[in-house]
Amino acid sequence: MRLPSKDEILDLARKMYMEDCVRHGIQPLTPEEDELKEMGYFERARLALMRRDGYGFEERFREDEVNWARKVLEDNGYVVIPESGMRGLWRGWRF
Repeated sequence: MRLPSKDEILDLARKMYMEDCVRHGIQPLTPEEDELKEMGYFERARLALMRRDGYGFEERFREDEVNWARKVLEDNGYVVIPESGMRGLWRGWRF
């Protein structure tokens, strides 16, 4: 088994960041390495690659992933409305 290279980690970290932005309706910008490290994407990608390659790291729970993504977005000035809150907003609207 080999450890993932820095380039592999950065590629996956950028992909994870872009996917989170798209999932939350945010126009993504290409982040620099330092930004990915600061927001935690670099470490997340490193662990994901190590799990994939059979290093035995436990999978994070889905709820933890969502909470982590929410925290990153809120720390960067975005307002995140939970899906359950969106249903409540639409309930009173008429089309």
